[in-house]
Amino acid sequence: MFSLDAFSPETYSERRLKNKKPANYSKVIKNILNFLDIKKKKKKKFPLVKVSFIVMKTNKHEIEKFKKFWENKVDAIHIQKFIDYEDKSLVTNYVNETKCNMPMFRLSIKSDGNVRPCCLGYGENINLGNIYKETLLNIWNSKFMKNFQQMHLQKRAYENKFCKKCLKNTNA
Repeated sequence: MFSLDAFSPETYSERRLKNKKPANYSKVIKNILNFLDIKKKKKKKFPLVKVSFIVMKTNKHEIEKFKKFWENKVDAIHIQKFIDYEDKSLVTNYVNETKCNMPMFRLSIKSDGNVRPCCLGYGENINLGNIYKETLLNIWNSKFMKNFQQMHLQKRAYENKFCKKCLKNTNA
């Protein structure tokens, strides 16, 4: 999955201000398109490619252009609602009854190579490994990852402090 959240260099730069390097929308798009071209030339079905767009006030005007551009290029387009972690009206206390399935099928690879169990805000605090130091297959099959997945399957995600915060703030 490629999380873009924009369809213009201006909006992309605004969304990616936290990086140490300036955001380069054109380079990101070129790299995704190159990846898709390689996949097509090799006649590979996998990996499936999804682009993601989190809708916010500052980018909602770009949704249709985003969808139109990617609709015949990628396997899936994911338009998500913005989750406001500061909005206390969304907080739930039912974390013991909530199950998160993201660790069963998703990883997030950051530009520095760090691998996270999901792309949500609190997942940024959980480091599974780094693709510059070990293979993605080893990270996915690591004892930590398997235990992390079991914890989620057994509805014990609240045992991880970051998962607990996420469950409280995203499952109203």
